[in-house]
Amino acid sequence: MIEDWSGLHQMDAALRDRADSSPIARAQLEERVRSDSPGSTPLSVLLFEIILASAYAPDLFAELVITDGWAHVVRGAGPIDPETFDLSSMYSASAQTLISRTD
Repeated sequence: MIEDWSGLHQMDAALRDRADSSPIARAQLEERVRSDSPGSTPLSVLLFEIILASAYAPDLFAELVITDGWAHVVRGAGPIDPETFDLSSMYSASAQTLISRTD
């Protein structure tokens, strides 16, 4: 279960909506977002990676349910070595270009 995966995006939507009505409020909200999550990667990127990995290795995930605010991911029967598993190695380099990663 991945909770609140869309929270950062909802806050971004609120910033966008307030930009027209109050530039001061927008600046304050932008500063709040920056101070709450310096350099963090949104959980939506993890979900993008899971979706890509499921396309290349469909046996890794038995079920993916993604809704606003939460995602339910069920492990499939595919083999995973817990010592070496790297989600990003499950999909191709060309697929990785779909995700802009900074880490």
